Amino acid sequence: MRTARRRFIQYGCVACSMGIMFPKLLLAQAASKNVVHDLKGQLLINKTSAIIGQELKPRDSLVTGKNSKATILFQGDAYHLKESTTFVLPDDVGANSSVVGGAVLAAFTPGKPKKIALGDKTVLSIRGTGVYVEVGAEASDFCLCYGQANLSSNKSDVDVVTDTKFHKDFTIEANGEIHPTYWYDRRMTHTSRQNIELEKIANRPSPFDGGFRDWIAQFEDSQI
Repeated sequence: MRTARRRFIQYGCVACSMGIMFPKLLLAQAASKNVVHDLKGQLLINKTSAIIGQELKPRDSLVTGKNSKATILFQGDAYHLKESTTFVLPDDVGANSSVVGGAVLAAFTPGKPKKIALGDKTVLSIRGTGVYVEVGAEASDFCLCYGQANLSSNKSDVDVVTDTKFHKDFTIEANGEIHPTYWYDRRMTHTSRQNIELEKIANRPSPFDGGFRDWIAQFEDSQI
C-alpha cells in the first residue's frame, strides 16, 4: 500500500513539473519573433542546414534548395520562400532586406516602413503591405497583393495602391524599366488564401476585411 502511494506521489510530482515546464516552453517559443516557422526540404542559413524553430539574426542569408520551401517570422513580418530562393534578412533596425534570386511572398507589419532590394536594379519601399516578388535573370515579377508600395529603379519610379483589394502585377525588365504585367504574361504564382495564411502566422487578421478576396480564398489551394 505504501509502495503504491509512494509511486502515486512520485508520478504526481513529475506531472506537476512537466506541467510547469511546458507552459514555460510555449511562452519562450511565443516570445521569439525571429524563427524558422515551417520548413519542407532544405534551407541553408549562412551556408549551414537549418531546422524548424531555429533562431534568426539580422542580415542572415537564407537559401532554399530545389523542391523546398520555408516560412519564417522576423521582426513581426512573415515571409514564405519558394524553392531555389536566396533572401537576405533585414538589418538590425528591420529596414533593409534583399531578394537576390527566386521568389518570396511577404506580409509586413502595418506602419513600419521597409526597403527591399529586388536583384541589383530595383528597390521596393513598403509600409504594412503584402507582396509577392520573383527575381529572375532576364526580368522580375512584382505583385502588390494589398496595401501600398513604391518601385524605384534607374529607369522608373512607380507608386502602387490596391484600393480595390485586388492584386496588381508589374514586370521589372532587366534594364530597370517597370510596367504593368501584360495580360498574356500573367502567371498563377500565389493566391489570396496564401496572403491570409501568412498574416495569420504573423498573428494578424485577414488583410481583405471579409470582402470578396476572403470569400474566394475558401476555394483556393494553398502551398504554404
